[in-house]
Amino acid sequence: MVRGDLRPRPSQIPNAPAQFSDAELKVAEWLREHLELCLSKLTALLSSDELALQKFAVDCVAKLIREGTASLRDSQKDSSAWAFENQAYTKLVSALCTSFDRNTSSTDLLAHVVDLLNSWDDLRLYFHRNLGKLATTSPKLINPSITFEIISQVKSPQELSGANWVSNLSTKTKKRKHSSAEPENTEKDEPPPQRISAQRKAFSDCWLAFLKIGGLPVEVYKKILLVMHKVVIPHMTQPSLLTDFLTDSYNAGMTDYPDFYPKLYTLLDDQLLTVKYRSRFFRLLDLFLASTYLPAYLVAAFAKRLSRLALFASPSAIVIVIPFVYNLLKRHPAVISIIHRLPKEAEDSGAEGLDAQNIKADRFLMNELDPAKCRALESSLWEMHSLSNHYLPSVSSLASIFQEPLTKPFYAIEDFLDLNYDALFELEGEKFKDRADGENVIPIEPTTGKKNENLFVGIIDF
Repeated sequence: MVRGDLRPRPSQIPNAPAQFSDAELKVAEWLREHLELCLSKLTALLSSDELALQKFAVDCVAKLIREGTASLRDSQKDSSAWAFENQAYTKLVSALCTSFDRNTSSTDLLAHVVDLLNSWDDLRLYFHRNLGKLATTSPKLINPSITFEIISQVKSPQELSGANWVSNLSTKTKKRKHSSAEPENTEKDEPPPQRISAQRKAFSDCWLAFLKIGGLPVEVYKKILLVMHKVVIPHMTQPSLLTDFLTDSYNAGMTDYPDFYPKLYTLLDDQLLTVKYRSRFFRLLDLFLASTYLPAYLVAAFAKRLSRLALFASPSAIVIVIPFVYNLLKRHPAVISIIHRLPKEAEDSGAEGLDAQNIKADRFLMNELDPAKCRALESSLWEMHSLSNHYLPSVSSLASIFQEPLTKPFYAIEDFLDLNYDALFELEGEKFKDRADGENVIPIEPTTGKKNENLFVGIIDF
């Protein structure tokens, strides 16, 4: 078997020329039948309870593929042209991905298979192609759990080893990690396994066919959703083709995480604006609050709590919160009314603006961790009015945006996430640079606000 004695010779193929005798054709047919029998016996060993036998079966089929490829090359006019014996490999892929035997789902066996796929580019390419066809033609035969465990651990199409199993030779692309943005027109001289375009197409077709399988178990569904943003979407040729799957996931309730927003709300504590992962947190928070279908009380709670936290934050953190809250209110017009809302007592007395007494009557419950009970909609964003009197002009001018109608476009939050003291210092320095009289003026007093005005007296204990 290792020597390839069971494989059909190039002359022993169907529709052979007339110069071959009946005896030769009968031998060829006998060899084919016994090769099929051999492959059936080997693939049956994948269900063995002995790991050594399982690995032996995989390795033997792999060696038959290599020997079969050598015969294909010999039968071609150009022996240097690319060839791959895919018939035996198709049987191996089918045996792995359609088995419901618990032994076949052995972690060690699947790890051995994944290691082969990640080591040899040709095995990876044809695995994706064969599995894609199998999932399309016979989706009910696929074992979703085993299949997911394999394809979710296979390297991305851009991570090529540069080595092919059937030739056991490394190409010039060995250990070269491609970028998805790298031009693919430079690959025309490469064999198919070393072409990113071919790998990505096979990868995309395989995943799309797999995701279209009906009746995926809930456990597999959730595992897919957890890795999709890293393992699948960045490497698809057309990520938009995943829309149907994601929509079906949402309709099926797979994306419903109980108490997600209340738990997210509790993360807004007094440590949030000082932690090193602050920028990453606000990127994700912006994503989670992007839906225009969120209830008004929830949006108001996040806007109010962030505004309150900003009162005690550093300037580099405040300049993140202000545009974030602005975007939040602009995205949810129903919440805009809380900007200048007065307490009920103040409205009844005819008050027209915020003062220390009105602020002290704020009904917002900062210690309440349930956004539905914190009474944010009954409050106002007096914190932004206070920040408009901040000692740093960059902060005060930014906060003054809430004193005008929200007609300006959305802020690009990314522009504020990485601002630090050095950047703010340079920004302020530029404002007082190269005056007409040639002098550099450094302000020693706040440039905004009224003297002797302190809105925090008797309200907040520092």
